[in-house]
Amino acid sequence: MEKVIKWVLALALAGCITAISAQQVVVKAELDTNRALIGDQLNLHLSVEKPADLRIEFPRLKDTITRKIEIVGDSYTDTTSFSQGRVTFGRNLLITVFDTGVFEIPALDFMAYSGQSPDTLSTIPVQFVVLPVAADTTLKDIKPNFKAPVNLAEIIYYVKKNYPFGLLAIAVALFTWFIIRYIRKKRGRSGDDQEEIPLELPEVIALRELEKLKEDKPWMHNRVKLYHSRLSEVLRRYIEGRYSIMALEQTTEEILMALKSTPCGSSDLNKLSGILKLSDLVKFAKVIPATEENALQLDLASEFVHSTTEHIGEMNRDEDPEKKLVQTNTVIHA
Repeated sequence: MEKVIKWVLALALAGCITAISAQQVVVKAELDTNRALIGDQLNLHLSVEKPADLRIEFPRLKDTITRKIEIVGDSYTDTTSFSQGRVTFGRNLLITVFDTGVFEIPALDFMAYSGQSPDTLSTIPVQFVVLPVAADTTLKDIKPNFKAPVNLAEIIYYVKKNYPFGLLAIAVALFTWFIIRYIRKKRGRSGDDQEEIPLELPEVIALRELEKLKEDKPWMHNRVKLYHSRLSEVLRRYIEGRYSIMALEQTTEEILMALKSTPCGSSDLNKLSGILKLSDLVKFAKVIPATEENALQLDLASEFVHSTTEHIGEMNRDEDPEKKLVQTNTVIHA
């Protein structure tokens, strides 16, 4: 009799374990696309098809799926169809990734309850690729805030509202403005007699800054982004001083386009293009170049400065020597 009871209990347990699988529960995880740009938002659709009398719990997710895959929106569960005793539930997650490469949404666990015996049903992992943004065509420098000018109507309103203190404040402001203007004019006149200070040539400043970068070697101390930012700034300031191009305010493509009307040769433009574009990738797309490539950028930058300086010398070779001497020793007032 005892053996019969054991056999009955064993068969009942086996029936509970296979009950859920016999009811044909289907769980899925699907993406609307498997390719996206960094920062784009993707739709992850979770669905489950089950018998009407079976209770299913969706995966318990909060703000992230993995360390790099973030959830920015959640529709929670919604019934999409009901037919012939079967129900289909859906849930849409809006996800994003702020990095590049190949990522995988791991298997997500659904909990199914049939009576008192829970079971776990998992989705198939889903992979997708995140690509970097083309920095030269879509990213622009941040523009400064616009200043709202104060008009006459606002001044009159302020004076009327705060009369007579408003009128007194306007008088004090005008008196202060006249005093400051008078002091500045006086300083400007006395500055004519001050000692003149020679203005350093753009190539002298650029080569000195490049040599300092070569001595510091920031890329050897995990400061790759800082290194490429400084290198890009040195070249942009040199271009501004040499060709009077607002390089600090322009993108890489705008700088290269402006330099085509200067004596810069195609080889010089190719060197500059490679340096600035790699700097953009490091700053905006988090690209990490090899150590040798980081060191090579300094040599290419120095070659660019030397080569473009020689072009200026060739252009002025036929001018009057005394005139060239005056241009070289341009001075400014302190």
